[in-house]
Amino acid sequence: MRVRAKEVETATAWLSQELRRAPTEGEIAEQVGIKVEEYRNFLDQYSRAQVVSLEARLDVEGRSGVEYGALVRDVSVADPQSQADNGDLRAHLIAAIGELEERERVVATFYFYEGLTLKEIGKALDLTEGRVSQILRRALTKLREHLKGSPLAHGDWQQNFG
Repeated sequence: MRVRAKEVETATAWLSQELRRAPTEGEIAEQVGIKVEEYRNFLDQYSRAQVVSLEARLDVEGRSGVEYGALVRDVSVADPQSQADNGDLRAHLIAAIGELEERERVVATFYFYEGLTLKEIGKALDLTEGRVSQILRRALTKLREHLKGSPLAHGDWQQNFG
């Protein structure tokens, strides 16, 4: 693979000088003496074979920059602070929801957890769409009031519902 990589690199450099532009895949493949499909397969395999240390630094304009590891983030893992904040927020929300009247709790559940529209909720509860809207608004107002004193009031809750 390294031999082929060197051939492709040499052919690309030579063609770039000769053509005074970036060569096409077909031109590189022809210069190396392989079919375009073989060239593409080689590029695919070669790109997978490249191994770089996460501690290696990314060079930008001849200067050593940031480590590769700093650029890689596992989005599937929440940081401990976010997990703790989410747990606290969940506990505050459960307490706040517990203080809602039954009808407010049902309407909020249908709206936020079941994804029903105000019209669909009204049909299910035999209420007008306007009445459902009033109940939902009252429930949200109570939730906001309950969470205002929370240390999380300035975080995600405030951005999403405040």
